Amino acid sequence: MSTSTEVEGWLTYKNDFLGYRFSYPPQAIVDHHDVIELPENLTDEEYLAYLESNFPIDLCAGVSYRTGFVTIYPSDDTLASYSTPCGITGIGDQRIEQWQEAITIGGESHMASAYRLYNRQTDQFEMEFYILIDVNNNLRIDFGAHKAGTPRSAQPRLSEQEFNEVLETLRRIVESLRF
Repeated sequence: MSTSTEVEGWLTYKNDFLGYRFSYPPQAIVDHHDVIELPENLTDEEYLAYLESNFPIDLCAGVSYRTGFVTIYPSDDTLASYSTPCGITGIGDQRIEQWQEAITIGGESHMASAYRLYNRQTDQFEMEFYILIDVNNNLRIDFGAHKAGTPRSAQPRLSEQEFNEVLETLRRIVESLRF
């Protein structure tokens, strides 16, 4: 990781294996998800040796920022099956609004599926997220934010302005992606 940035004052994460880099604010936390899933025809030791020689620990990279997240991982099912669950894995019992929205990455427009989730019982807004598939022909990007944080984040409920600022920061992270 270096301190040179696409976004002034931000840090840069670089993934050599998948061939991308992006900027993120210094307050954000970057984490990695490594490979799992033991094939039936290999022992634990054989599989570990195979993984270490063929895959890095960061097939799935994630950024946590306040109540928001960005995850970037292979859209190729073969590679994705080696990674721990990453990105959007389920929604739950919410009312969903859906639309399409253009996201610009490296001067190229990508169409994202966008979702806004509301609690079915109270109709209170809970979360907004976006999914981009096959960016640069091999990556999936999920990003979004919870209005009240998550149980793990212990973040208080955000004001509308704070929530929009988090989403704007997440969008800037995604738009800083370079190949």
